[in-house]
Amino acid sequence: MVHSNRMKNLLFVLFLFLSSAAFAQYKFMFLNRNPDKMVLPDSIVEKHQKYHMDNMGKLAKEGFLLVAGPFYTGGGIFIFDPSKGDLYQKLQADSAIINNRFVLEILDYKPIEGGLCPVGEEAKMVTYQFARFFPFSGSQVMNSPAISDQELTKLKNELDLVTYASFGEREGGMLIYNREEKSDLISNLSSVNGFKYRAEEKKLYIAEGSFCEQ
Repeated sequence: MVHSNRMKNLLFVLFLFLSSAAFAQYKFMFLNRNPDKMVLPDSIVEKHQKYHMDNMGKLAKEGFLLVAGPFYTGGGIFIFDPSKGDLYQKLQADSAIINNRFVLEILDYKPIEGGLCPVGEEAKMVTYQFARFFPFSGSQVMNSPAISDQELTKLKNELDLVTYASFGEREGGMLIYNREEKSDLISNLSSVNGFKYRAEEKKLYIAEGSFCEQ
């Protein structure tokens, strides 16, 4: 019986490891504005920003940075391919990041609808509506996605859906659709009305085709 239990535990741990490895194919980073950042002369801020953009351009050419775009309100999103190198090490070359100009959130990323298609520097830049789903503290969301299959079908039919992705169990997810304004469909999702998730929307400026949308 003891041997059997140990074997079950080992198989369970192996299952979790393989599931995590399969899930964490990509890494998603929110670059959030740091309200406590040091006040610096404009010339220094501009240098940090230049080094930040230069480093991101370098990572994109290496195939490490797949998708990037700023929010209209500041900050932005980045999606990386961690098989191309160590994310934390590569971020140490970013002057704006190591000098705490931003607050970072790094999450696993799994596309559910749409994909990832690096498009190059000449791509057209477009404005999309970006919705992030935050699990409410204490809510049971492990087996409760932010968007059900039925609701996802409705969103695909009624919104110009670009992509929908998960950040993993208990971490929520994100959705992008091609609209200039917010949609009531997002605020009326059953998971939002049922207080399992909180939806926060922003305008995102990003290269068209980044999520393999037509």
